[in-house]
Amino acid sequence: MKLPTSTATLALAFVTSVLLAACAKSDGGDPIDPGPLDPGGSNPPQTLFTYQNLVAYLPQGVAQYKAAIVFLLVRGTPESGCSIWCLQQERAEVRRRALELAGGNVALIGTTTLVDNSASYQTLLQALAQFGTQSLHPELANIPIFFVGHSMGGCTAYGFSRVHGARVAGFMTMKGGCHSPAPAATAASVPGYFLIGNLDEQYRRENITGVFEAGRAAGAPWAISIDPLHHNPIMDFDLLFAWIDAVLTARLPATAGAPLRSVTENVGWLGNRSSGAIAPFACYDATRSSASWLPSQTAALNWQRMAGGTSVVTGC
Repeated sequence: MKLPTSTATLALAFVTSVLLAACAKSDGGDPIDPGPLDPGGSNPPQTLFTYQNLVAYLPQGVAQYKAAIVFLLVRGTPESGCSIWCLQQERAEVRRRALELAGGNVALIGTTTLVDNSASYQTLLQALAQFGTQSLHPELANIPIFFVGHSMGGCTAYGFSRVHGARVAGFMTMKGGCHSPAPAATAASVPGYFLIGNLDEQYRRENITGVFEAGRAAGAPWAISIDPLHHNPIMDFDLLFAWIDAVLTARLPATAGAPLRSVTENVGWLGNRSSGAIAPFACYDATRSSASWLPSQTAALNWQRMAGGTSVVTGC
């Protein structure tokens, strides 16, 4: 079923720039017209699907999708419809890099309407199953999820991981002040990255720091960074996508449908939050339980660049 022109245009614009704003409305999960995404023929393969207020972009030519990159965003202003990465060149870079993850075998999912509660978690799981049915890709019903969440979207990504951690390959949560302070539960086994804005509201910085420190003290494989911005999303795309790529490489199973591979904190790098120094876990000489955990040397170097450090220990 086609969407009303105004909402279809907004949805397609956001999907083609990766973020899949899901401002579209649907009365039952019917696929929407792919429009300019597939201009080549009268009956081109469909790439764009909806369920409630979630949108999926499934690139052509993928025999079996290996991961779903789920963007959980906040609503944009009524005037612009934009929430984050509003410049066209930013969206184009995010789109290109996201579609290169997992060898290009990724589905991109987006919404602005999920909040941090069990009903929203179920909506996402139902949407993935529906996308599998609509697209004739049943693997989507149980596909590993990687979250990129901003503000409330980040809190929802973390909350989902606390309850459904076995489904989550990793999560990036940016600048939300609403992460549950309860024990991390199953999120403690999921690689996570928390982003704070140096100019953001104090309550957000305190919430993120408290949750991160409690998780790391329990051995969670998590990192935290502070950028120089306010409530903006991450703008260091090298950091973002190198970290996602390293986590997916470590966690995706060799056989589709098998459980995610586990990671432990002693396999990886640690970053000193005070000095910005980085070292492999075995060579780190400060308190490990308060350090940022990174899955690879490249991810650690990117973390260090944002932290303003210079010291790199490569062997001990």
